[in-house]
Amino acid sequence: MLAFIKRYRYNCDYQKIVLQKVSKNILSLFMGMIIITTLGFLTSYYYQHTPNWRNYFPQKTAQKFSQNANQITYQVQEGDDLWQIAEKFYGSGFNVEDIAKLNNINDPNLIEEGQMLIMPSVTAKKSTDQGQISAISSGQVKFKGDKYTVKDGDFLWKIAEDCYGDGNNWMRIAKENNLMSEDAIYTGLVLKIPR
Repeated sequence: MLAFIKRYRYNCDYQKIVLQKVSKNILSLFMGMIIITTLGFLTSYYYQHTPNWRNYFPQKTAQKFSQNANQITYQVQEGDDLWQIAEKFYGSGFNVEDIAKLNNINDPNLIEEGQMLIMPSVTAKKSTDQGQISAISSGQVKFKGDKYTVKDGDFLWKIAEDCYGDGNNWMRIAKENNLMSEDAIYTGLVLKIPR
């Protein structure tokens, strides 16, 4: 058996193999150290030369609204929506439309924390859903049917304006269709319009 091993034994130079492996490892180690050192310098430079961002953004103040000459402004707080803001200032959420128009807000659901709103000088609006609204008398009604198919970009306020001439009546449509929130509509949904 020993003769068989001697006959088929490969002649290897183990020193060469070990030297090649060690040189590869040393090269990898050296390259890794260069990369880590470079990243360390770049990170250090970044933090030393980055401006203080707190100076660029307004600080939150304890006062939520301010009153200048004839103009009242309000800074939107976390969790606010236009309905709540209208209730704070006018005692009625139905003034949402006035606030939205003055501040060029197309979708009353899209306001952001920190946004400054100008409050219009208007009187509190009352709900108009106590009685039926006559489509003929309003003159602003664009849709007179009993069923409305939601289109892309529609929201309940806009649909109420089209159907009643008054966006404040969006709750009538929501109640009639058992909608839990004003965001519960989607393109293609057929809504019953109470008359």
